[in-house]
Amino acid sequence: MPACSPGRDNAEPDGAEGKGMTHHPPRLRARRLFLAFGVGILLVLSILGGYRLWHHDYYEAVSVTGATPIALYSAVPGGFGLTVAGDVKQTYVFGGAALRAFATTRVRTKEVSAAGKFEGDFIYLGLPVFHVLEGIAPAYPRGGDNPLDFLVTFEAADGRCVHFSYGELMMADDALPVTLAYSRVPLVPPKEKEKPGYRPPGEMLSGFRLIAPREPDTSRYLDQVTRVLYRQVRLPAGWFPERRKGERCVSDRLVCVEGGRATPAVTAGLETVAVPRWVRVGHGRGFLGLEQLEGYPLGAFLGRNFDGLAPEDWLMLVACDGYRVLYAAREILLSDAGAAMLLVTQMNGQAPPGGRMLACLTDYYADRGLWGVTHVVRFRMPWDDLFSPAKLESIE
Repeated sequence: MPACSPGRDNAEPDGAEGKGMTHHPPRLRARRLFLAFGVGILLVLSILGGYRLWHHDYYEAVSVTGATPIALYSAVPGGFGLTVAGDVKQTYVFGGAALRAFATTRVRTKEVSAAGKFEGDFIYLGLPVFHVLEGIAPAYPRGGDNPLDFLVTFEAADGRCVHFSYGELMMADDALPVTLAYSRVPLVPPKEKEKPGYRPPGEMLSGFRLIAPREPDTSRYLDQVTRVLYRQVRLPAGWFPERRKGERCVSDRLVCVEGGRATPAVTAGLETVAVPRWVRVGHGRGFLGLEQLEGYPLGAFLGRNFDGLAPEDWLMLVACDGYRVLYAAREILLSDAGAAMLLVTQMNGQAPPGGRMLACLTDYYADRGLWGVTHVVRFRMPWDDLFSPAKLESIE
């Protein structure tokens, strides 16, 4: 008898002999499809769960209020960096991790160009410049003892710059701070939105945008900021007293200086204003007193003594001991802080100690006010005037 052959049901398919093909029963194929489908579902759920966990606070707020939160926190993105150099004791290089350690702020702006063109309403998240610079240790190139005569320059990656006085960044009230923003979204009224977006919104910038929300226009806004530079502003010797730290003196005169020429200050025709309560707090020594003041608004005084004072001008105010403070005329002429600067004639019913005094009433710290003011110097910086007497020194 011939040997037994396998039945047809167990035989290899026609043409399959010797080709290594394996037959999978339908039940096994179904099992594998079900397993792959289950793995896919688990992967999707893991992604959704991870997203939900990452944005836990946001969704918790949604569940509590039943509404979409608008003011949300987000951190400085990776890849951002900032260098602080110049008249500082060391060069400071901040990477993304270091920048994320600073306290942030949320600021709304109504932006108008210097030419008067409306540029939009925006909401920014960013780092107040004060928070970053507060820990920077200034250095003094020529025996100085304070950075209030420093210029602080913000530089963009393409070389563009904007400039501030040290005092307006570090001593001013920080309710609307000059800010290095890393997130910006257009401000849209809630009723104009088509539907609530139940996901964290945000539009990260590709680099820091410097914003100055207290100012009337965007002249000192700057995109792609990468560096901050400290420099001391030096004016020709003999224009005002050299610094003599610790000297006790009294201002017996007040002169206005321009182009090296000094003329006695004029106050005739200026009206005085009274300030019933000024809370004076020092940057280094804390609470200094509650004062009653009377005096001339600084802007009016400058307009009376300098023809054609413009936002591009700079002022150096100097005390009888040589203590000097740099001011941007732009701040004095165009901001609420400038409108509240007072050349004091009476303090608590008598002449101020030192004979004359400047008070910056809206500043948080009183340090850029001066006792015994003797000189007010007007000048422009070299980038605005080829013949400027100002020299910008740096130990960089």
